[in-house]
Amino acid sequence: MTGNIPSYAALGLAVLAAACSPAGAPAPDFESQAVQDLVRMLSDDALAGRQSGSPGHAVAQELIIARWEALGIAPFQERYRHPFSYGGVDFGTEVALRPQRKSGTNLLGWIPGRSDRDLIMVVSAHYDHLGSVDGEIHNGADDNASGVGGLMAIAEHFSQHKPDHGILLVAFDAEEEGLAGARSLIDDPVLPRDRVALNLNLDMISRNDRPVLYASGTRRWPQLQPIVAQVASGAAVTFEPGFDTAQDEDDWTLQSDHAVFFRAGIPHLYLGVADHPDYHGPGDDYDKIDVDWFNRSLTTTVSLAIALDAALPDLTSPQVPAP
Repeated sequence: MTGNIPSYAALGLAVLAAACSPAGAPAPDFESQAVQDLVRMLSDDALAGRQSGSPGHAVAQELIIARWEALGIAPFQERYRHPFSYGGVDFGTEVALRPQRKSGTNLLGWIPGRSDRDLIMVVSAHYDHLGSVDGEIHNGADDNASGVGGLMAIAEHFSQHKPDHGILLVAFDAEEEGLAGARSLIDDPVLPRDRVALNLNLDMISRNDRPVLYASGTRRWPQLQPIVAQVASGAAVTFEPGFDTAQDEDDWTLQSDHAVFFRAGIPHLYLGVADHPDYHGPGDDYDKIDVDWFNRSLTTTVSLAIALDAALPDLTSPQVPAP
């Protein structure tokens, strides 16, 4: 579908506002029409692939902020938008820094916790994608509109059930350009790094030729292993640790925004699926998503966030990642 971007944005904002569900416990199998609507709209042709700095990318910001507002999620430090500048990168056989500076915008929402302990869990997902490549729109439904859907599922749950500890919701920009948004935030004084106990990063959680949702990070941070095992024992999908050592077929430790937290010595878990044929291709569209599996993946993602929130005080001692 293609369309006029301003009118599409207005339609999207109206749908998201109307879809805000009433307060109450979530169903055992997480289902939210608002989450599905958001993922579908973020990956529509009208947003032209959400490349950083593009008109469609600006619409994506409006859709995310509108959903947070509908859920009653407050902005962090009085504003949702946190702009930054960075040096862009080119894609090719090698990554080459461009000489010019570019502008990006991270989006930050805040859910205060019940505890008087000043701990924060950062839950993140990047909302940018590749835009058009060789004249073909790359919509990035799985990469990473689905992760934004997971971010919203967690926001929806904790907007109705106050967490024990503060949750900083981050929609990162420019992940596809060298993790620029995450690099900016970790060095920004707005982030109280000494209070951040964990980063839960969501990047591609909606489809998998192997129907498995993976948690990367447990081997680097062994204290997270029992939490993942607890959630996996009753998970709505096959949920396994993996992809986090050099011995794996693919080590995800540095593959998305969580890498910045890892390098800063902050424990992380990265939820994702194994690459599929449409990864970084023009076929990564919403109609390829198995909505039933995606809903069960969202259920598992929310369950993990609940367990991590409860365990956050146990993660506050100085941490050194395993080699």
